[in-house]
Amino acid sequence: MNDQPLWMTYLFGFIVLNGMLVGMAYMTYAERKVLALMQDRIGPNRVGPFGLLQPIADGIKLLGKEDLIPAAADKRIFVIAPLIAFVTAPLSALVIPFGDQVTIFGHTLNLYVTDLNIAVLYVLALGSIGVYGIILGGYASGNRYSLLGALRSAAQVISYEITLGLSLVGVFILASSLSLVEILNAQRTSLDVFGLSIPNWYILSQPLGFIIFLISAVAETNRAPFDLPEAETELISGFHTEYSGFRFSFYFLAEYINMIIVAMLASTLFLGGIDGPLKDGIWWLLLKATIFLFFYIWLRGTLPRFRYDQLMGIAWKVLLPLVLVNIAITGWVKLRSDGEISNTTFLIPLGVVVLGLLYAMFAATRGQAVLAVIAVVAALGVVLARNPVHSAVALVVTFVNLAGIFVLLRAEFLAAVQIIVYTGAILVLVLFVIMLVHQDDLPEFHGGFPLQRGLGVIIGLMLLGEFAAAILTRTAVGQTGPWTESAVDRAGGNVQVLGQFLYSGYVLPIQAIAVVLLVGTIGALVLARPDEPTTRRRARTTGTISLAHPRGADAELALPAGGTTAAARTAPPGEFRGGLIMVRDNESYTETPAFEMDYFNPASAAVEPISDAVRGEVLHGRGIGSEEE
Repeated sequence: MNDQPLWMTYLFGFIVLNGMLVGMAYMTYAERKVLALMQDRIGPNRVGPFGLLQPIADGIKLLGKEDLIPAAADKRIFVIAPLIAFVTAPLSALVIPFGDQVTIFGHTLNLYVTDLNIAVLYVLALGSIGVYGIILGGYASGNRYSLLGALRSAAQVISYEITLGLSLVGVFILASSLSLVEILNAQRTSLDVFGLSIPNWYILSQPLGFIIFLISAVAETNRAPFDLPEAETELISGFHTEYSGFRFSFYFLAEYINMIIVAMLASTLFLGGIDGPLKDGIWWLLLKATIFLFFYIWLRGTLPRFRYDQLMGIAWKVLLPLVLVNIAITGWVKLRSDGEISNTTFLIPLGVVVLGLLYAMFAATRGQAVLAVIAVVAALGVVLARNPVHSAVALVVTFVNLAGIFVLLRAEFLAAVQIIVYTGAILVLVLFVIMLVHQDDLPEFHGGFPLQRGLGVIIGLMLLGEFAAAILTRTAVGQTGPWTESAVDRAGGNVQVLGQFLYSGYVLPIQAIAVVLLVGTIGALVLARPDEPTTRRRARTTGTISLAHPRGADAELALPAGGTTAAARTAPPGEFRGGLIMVRDNESYTETPAFEMDYFNPASAAVEPISDAVRGEVLHGRGIGSEEE
């Protein structure tokens, strides 16, 4: 360790975070200038010399804009969402090495804020949290275009976050570390190729991983041609359609800061970071990052936007198979170079074991106690919240606090996995399904099944009694658990020790996890259960029905409050033989085939399934009293 005082670390962190903000401001200026050159224009040149004060003028303008909150918005989440995106964006810069050690006032200063041994996972975890700002902002706006943008963002992040993380596995294998400082130092050597000394940058040994990382990073930052969540021509402005003023600027700031972070991360992981042909220094890192940022701008100015099916197809059908092949080849080459396998042996890693521990008994230190209290309160919010999106947000808070407890227990890897897997993937899927299924009217949780509720209470008490009996029995016979000093003899290999952990000391926690997952599965089935056809559908149907005949005789009737069946039985009898009834919703301007009748007669109405032949010939009528389309 060095004698670096804590105040110097804080001061350097403050400089880095503010440098991100300044870099973001002039990134917008550079983008406008480069796009202007591509389009044979001048670009900003009015404010200050060469237009260099234009970013400051834009910031002042946004401060003066009126801040509006839509009447249909979920106001609390609407306010919090842009802050989530903005706050998490610059924090990744705290683990990026900007240079070697320097001496200031007699003290040695490291040109990085902290050297985490899981720095890359830390960056990926922050990205997983930041996407909640986009998803929740789209949901909370109360706007269908914003909701569609949020849904697109959820699917896009899940798809490309997988390929983004896997594209770095080859780098981890070669460097044998997840620390950005260690990865940087591993590249600061030279290779002798045909008598030439070339830098050992990982772009030379991982070209496929670099290309996959670059493509995935563009999609992760929602930049053209992968800017589907905010496609102006399709969704107005996507997830931030309803945002204005300074809240809009938070999303704007987050997007450009993420671009800078990705550029510096790519420079450090694949291009040697501060390493250069002359004296090493931060200018090499800035030069390499500038090249990546120019690539971002160049893509926006040249390529059209992909279709959504093309975007998903690239991730799952192209990038994912390629990145798995890259991992297999890199692992084999590494093992062969280390002499651990012979030339005739082809060893391919088949999987990665992920062990999630959601239950732990720990010493009640002050930090752990605070995080535990917050986690318990948030967990109560998960159960008590009547809005499922609010419940999911509370679950995010619970998982983040559990990750904080893991950090205090010096289990940083488990904390990162907790964020990436549970908060960054599973909960994004939960929010995606909730918004996709319920959209406008998220249901309140109602009762109505006293027998099932009582049965559930009985089963829950039985499970609780079973766990209590098991714990008391283990205590009585003097067996040790995972919360004691030494529960397992650590002799043997990893497989033996892992087996002893799973089937001895950690049996109860794993069974508790199984119960939680079972309850979650049952809850998902209950949420996905469609509403009764006599309640929600008929209560929302206010429009007209169209009676259409293949020979061209049409009629329209107002739809009464009783629903489609009552409306059909008030229709004129006889003359519309073999027609088709179409239900039109005057609010959404959509027509839905309802059912087909032999005679529209109140006394003898025979309802039959709609045949494809009849459906193809009918003439659709226009709704009575609806607006012209």
